[in-house]
Amino acid sequence: MIVLDTHVLVWVLDGSRRLGATAHDQVNQAARAGGVGLSAITPWEVALLAGKGRLRLGRDIGVPLVTADRAVLAYGRQGHVRVLDARR
Repeated sequence: MIVLDTHVLVWVLDGSRRLGATAHDQVNQAARAGGVGLSAITPWEVALLAGKGRLRLGRDIGVPLVTADRAVLAYGRQGHVRVLDARR
């Protein structure tokens, strides 16, 4: 199991060269084993960065994010990520 910090998630999704070779290999190995996790704050941070125009994700991660955070839900309504309201 490996847990990605927000900036590392962005680097992985963008294919950034800032992610070192060893880290890249470990993330890929964990992904193949189904052991990649995210911090609970990561979706909020991504929504905050996107809301400020500092981040634009052009990739669907393939699964909806279940959250009650209003900023993340608003970001999802704009079509940037699939979200499910945890309160419904």
